[in-house]
Amino acid sequence: MTFSRTDSGDLLFEEIDPVMARVFGDLLDETNPGDSSAAQARLHPPPSGDPQLVAEWTEYVAPELDLIFRDADEIVASDLASLGDGTRDPRFGIPATHRDAWINVLNRARLVLSEKHGLNGLEWEDDQPHPPGSHKFVLLKMHIYGVLQELLLSGIQE
Repeated sequence: MTFSRTDSGDLLFEEIDPVMARVFGDLLDETNPGDSSAAQARLHPPPSGDPQLVAEWTEYVAPELDLIFRDADEIVASDLASLGDGTRDPRFGIPATHRDAWINVLNRARLVLSEKHGLNGLEWEDDQPHPPGSHKFVLLKMHIYGVLQELLLSGIQE
């Protein structure tokens, strides 16, 4: 895979191999906490133990967060559409104007993966191969999503 940054700050990813195409293709699915209460709590943490405050947060803030999440998902989905099925000249770009949406989605994916798979950070010590479908493949995804976040954030600082 190759990537480049344009003068306007857009990121372009080309020559994406099938494993990387799968990692990127899975991104939006990885933001879904499903029935994992731990993952749901990471995406919608209660503000305190005060039942009144939690009720107000649930009524007013949580729906707004969900709208922000949905908008970010739509932007990322549109950017990933050019990836296709990952078999014919897979490529995609991230316009600089989409940076916040991507950071949102990547962060949520990493939080949900961490909670769903009970990861605590110590797993990074092992340098063994990462076959698709394994716990190690989840770690690979988290690492790639983290590197992509770093690329996006470094564009903000330039």
